[in-house]
Amino acid sequence: MKRFLVATDGSPAARAAVEAAVELAAEQDAAITFLHVLPEVDIVVPAFGPVVAAPHRQPATDEDEALTHAAAVAEEHGVPHTLRLATGVDRDVIVDTADLIGADLVALGSNRHGVLGTAFLGSVSRDVLRRTTLPVLIVHPTERAAAAA
Repeated sequence: MKRFLVATDGSPAARAAVEAAVELAAEQDAAITFLHVLPEVDIVVPAFGPVVAAPHRQPATDEDEALTHAAAVAEEHGVPHTLRLATGVDRDVIVDTADLIGADLVALGSNRHGVLGTAFLGSVSRDVLRRTTLPVLIVHPTERAAAAA
């Protein structure tokens, strides 16, 4: 059986990647592992005082909106799936998880930040492409998906 890893954070781009990967998995009789990577710490910027890094509260998998949405899409299409919630650096966790589960494909969304946005924000999709030898499906959100979110 084929196994896909789909990284999702609930953004319009990630939702588009979930939809595309689920459709492909249904056609290919593949199973999907949905992965949501949370930061290890939250940066808190108070109105007064110093910026503080607080440990991130990791919700239970079934409390995570991005994973709940992905599971609903998979169930609607009859695609077998598992859910993973992890903390860490997203690009590293995605590649490591793909290796761990023996993925045949990695799918993720791209927000199209452009050259300047990518320079300042980085590009998870670009970094995943560089770090893995697996096929990577990068999906951009459609206007319809962006409006729905």
